[in-house]
Amino acid sequence: SALAVTALQCFLSMVEGETGARVAAAREILELLGATTGLGLGAASPPEVAELVHNAIDFVAAGRTAEALTCYTKALEYDESNGKVWAMKAELHFDLGQFEEAQAGCERALLLSPNGADALCLKGRLLARGGGHEAALQCYDRAQTIQPKSSGVLLYKARALDALGRRTEAVRNLERLVALDGGGDKAHLAEALGL
Repeated sequence: SALAVTALQCFLSMVEGETGARVAAAREILELLGATTGLGLGAASPPEVAELVHNAIDFVAAGRTAEALTCYTKALEYDESNGKVWAMKAELHFDLGQFEEAQAGCERALLLSPNGADALCLKGRLLARGGGHEAALQCYDRAQTIQPKSSGVLLYKARALDALGRRTEAVRNLERLVALDGGGDKAHLAEALGL
């Protein structure tokens, strides 16, 4: 676990100033390490899973998404009941525009970990993509209950609120985002969105 912390800290120092969902995910995983072992993947996960997930994060940061998907697939061969890995793989599918694979992976992640904040946030993104902003908002609310300081949840929730015409609430979410993110990547994105 100490090696994983060091590796993630090194990765984050190399990509400082860069944007992207994978960089944000690496930061959130680093935060989870304080509460659990094995990269926030659960104490029961074999050490190979943590190593493969770490490699996948590195590959995504380098733009090598095929290798990242391979790492997630291998990690799931070691531990197919790991909802966190299913959610991470599904999010990568979403980012690649592979929405059917993202949907299937998200459903599996939620089946295994019904309170997985990352999977709930992804479910919200999938629903919002199809115009289901009200249902997406419910997912973001559940995710926010689980991870109240998740900047990703706040950003996507603000987008859903804005799409529903609830601009004042959207702005309040973005203000919380800016306060949490301290002017980081997501705060700049929120400002650029003009919400």
